[in-house]
Amino acid sequence: TMTEEEEEAYFREDGIRELKKEVRKQGILEGIMKIAKIMLKANEPVDKISKYTTLSIDEINKLQKEIKNK
Repeated sequence: TMTEEEEEAYFREDGIRELKKEVRKQGILEGIMKIAKIMLKANEPVDKISKYTTLSIDEINKLQKEIKNK
């Protein structure tokens, strides 16, 4: 059995690990969005962008609107 302090340390470390995973996922998503924007600006077809980025057509259309509004 763990002491209360050991248990707190365990859960704190577990929380830090989960946070690191989430940060990595967010960074990857930001990179994918950046690539999609570059492809949109290069007039690549939406279905091709979806295929190579795994973003949905709806997500890509939203990005396209963001680009047009800038």
